[in-house]
Amino acid sequence: MTGDEYKSMVKRKYDALSDSIAKLNAPQAVKDYKMLSLQNEVLEAMANYRYFLEHNYRNVHDAWEQRELPPDSIPGRLTDEDLKDVTIWFDIDNPKLLMEDKSIGSLDWNALGVKGDLSKSINMYIKMASRAKDSSLSQEDLEELKTLSNPFFAAACDSMYQNSKRALAKINSVECFRETPKVADSEIFDAIIAEHKGKVVMVDLWNTWCGPCRGALKATEPLKDNELSDKDIVWIYIADETSDPNKYLEMIPNIRGIHYKLTRPQIEIIRDRFDVDGIPFYILVDREGNAKGRPDLRNHSKYIKAIKELL
Repeated sequence: MTGDEYKSMVKRKYDALSDSIAKLNAPQAVKDYKMLSLQNEVLEAMANYRYFLEHNYRNVHDAWEQRELPPDSIPGRLTDEDLKDVTIWFDIDNPKLLMEDKSIGSLDWNALGVKGDLSKSINMYIKMASRAKDSSLSQEDLEELKTLSNPFFAAACDSMYQNSKRALAKINSVECFRETPKVADSEIFDAIIAEHKGKVVMVDLWNTWCGPCRGALKATEPLKDNELSDKDIVWIYIADETSDPNKYLEMIPNIRGIHYKLTRPQIEIIRDRFDVDGIPFYILVDREGNAKGRPDLRNHSKYIKAIKELL
């Protein structure tokens, strides 16, 4: 399917479904909401068209196990002119679109000719809210948010930032939390485990937003009272600043061990060193201080055995 064919297909479906919604025997509010939902789907379909075309190709050719697709398997390409056409199908600067979803922020529609700053606002908000939640929002960021026509975005980010700062202050007072060693980023991991030489150290890379991490913690925490109840085992948990401070503050007192929260650049060095392919990820350190990445310990039938072998 070419880019033009894809765009035409989306437009046909939009027109057909718009007509169907208009003919519904339903209150106007219901029809309005269904139209907003449909328009969000159109924005997502156009912004992420390569993903959908790849998904379609894999489905048609049963290529789900194929990591790399042939270079010519997805010929479709949408140009800026194709995307500009969408801006006349409906009002992309309509703030009511936010009632249903946030697809309005999937592309910079202002660069494609849309008037008003809703698209710019959502894209900026997504970026700034992330910084606010990890307490890295600067005064310059806040001033930039204040240039938007709607003051909500600046107020919301400032509120999140103040909330995360309060949470961080409380985290520092939690007994199990340790400050990051004052060494070069490349030396942080070695500094974290150095004081535990002579013991077996289980390092768990995790984050509050990671569902598999939370599931693994639930499964391994009871082991500290049973099969892995041993004073020669040290439990170290390393999260990074993508973990929401409030959720982190809530969770770590219930995860027995020593906790560290690193910056993204710091955690990237550890990821590169141990070829981290995702989280949870385990790094097992023997009594001599030799550390080895053990992604296989996600299989908890191996978890207990691997630790006991080093005791």
